[in-house]
Amino acid sequence: MKKYLVIIWLAIAPSILQGQVDKTEVLVFGTVHLAQIKGFEHQFVTNVIESLDDFKFDVVCIEKMSGQLLYDIKKAIPQHHL
Repeated sequence: MKKYLVIIWLAIAPSILQGQVDKTEVLVFGTVHLAQIKGFEHQFVTNVIESLDDFKFDVVCIEKMSGQLLYDIKKAIPQHHL
C-alpha cells in the first residue's frame, strides 16, 4: 500500500508544487530606433513611458544596438534563416 501512495505522490507532487511558484512575466516592447526619426521629440512618447511606469517592473532591459550593427547582422545572415 505504501508503495502505491509513494507512486501517486510522485505523480501529483510536481503539479501541486508548480502551482505554488510565482511565474515570471515578460513584456517585449519593440519600437523603431527613435533617435533616427526626423523631428522626433521626447515628449512624443511621454504617455507611453508613463503607462509603462504603472507596471512597476522589477527589471528593465534595453537593447542598445546601432542601426549600422543591425544592418550588418541582417546582411551577414542568409535570407532563408530570417
